[in-house]
Amino acid sequence: MMSASWDTAQRPSDVLAMTWAQYTGNTIRLRQQKTRTLVEVPCHPSLKVHLDGLGRSGMMIALLPRLAPPPTFSARAPSF
Repeated sequence: MMSASWDTAQRPSDVLAMTWAQYTGNTIRLRQQKTRTLVEVPCHPSLKVHLDGLGRSGMMIALLPRLAPPPTFSARAPSF
């Protein structure tokens, strides 16, 4: 994610919201979350190589690993 943020000069929140539909192969079209400004950002060559090499599994470009859910605890007192 940091590479995409650096290569596009977009905020991390905008990078996390990027979808494959916004990627044209040469640019990424997006509406910035903070300013609501519509922008078309040219892809840096290294970002283009990276994106073109990714498998498009899902709608979002940046996928974060899922965290394991916290263990469940019982609020009942233990029985002796």
